[in-house]
This record gives sequence, C-alpha cells and structure tokens, in this order.
Amino acid sequence: MDIVSNFERTLTPSVEEIPEPSSWWSPTMVMLEDDPEIPLEMRLYCGWEPFKERRHGEWHFFAPHHVFRLPEESDYLIAQKPSNWLMFSCKDSCWKILHTGQLTNSAKSFGDIVSYL
Repeated sequence: MDIVSNFERTLTPSVEEIPEPSSWWSPTMVMLEDDPEIPLEMRLYCGWEPFKERRHGEWHFFAPHHVFRLPEESDYLIAQKPSNWLMFSCKDSCWKILHTGQLTNSAKSFGDIVSYL
C-alpha cells in the first residue's frame, strides 16, 4: 500500500479517463500492463488510475493503459517534458531520465527517481 500512496502523493491524475490508446499503437506493440517482466511496483503503477494521464510539475505522464514499446525495444516511455524523457527499462527494471537523449539519472524505484524530476 505504501507504493500506491507514493503515487497518490506524487502524481496528479487527470479528471478525464482516456480509453483509447495513441494512434501510434498497433497490434505488434508490447503494452506495459501486459509485460510479464515488470516488477510489482510497476504492476501497481499500471493498476492505479490506468486510463488517466498524470502530472508532476512540468512532467506529463501517459495513462498506463496507453504505454507501449516496440517488440525489439526494452524501454517504455512513461513521461516527458520538453527535452526530457522518463523511461522504464523492463530489461533491468530501472527507471531512467534522459535529457536530449543522454542519461542523466537512474534509479531502481519510482520513489527514488521522483526526487530527480
């Protein structure tokens, strides 16, 4: 429950639910919520307000139900702000912040990575 409480304290979900995924989605995409390799923390993240986008400061978080990757990729784009991406790697269960494509910070948990946002 502490993990979900951290999401509630840190992120502000939108009021509106968005049921349809992005127009970029295709049946070949690997959906974050369906990925068998994600850890418990990420499963809880996907289950908390799954159809709502979220905010944290300038960061725009995509609705978990809409987060996907190509089959040959190992990272999911979770959130973005101008010139910055927040990624989650299913390969090493690691959160990463990239600025103009360069890794600036990484952490093993959402609670740790949020201090860099």
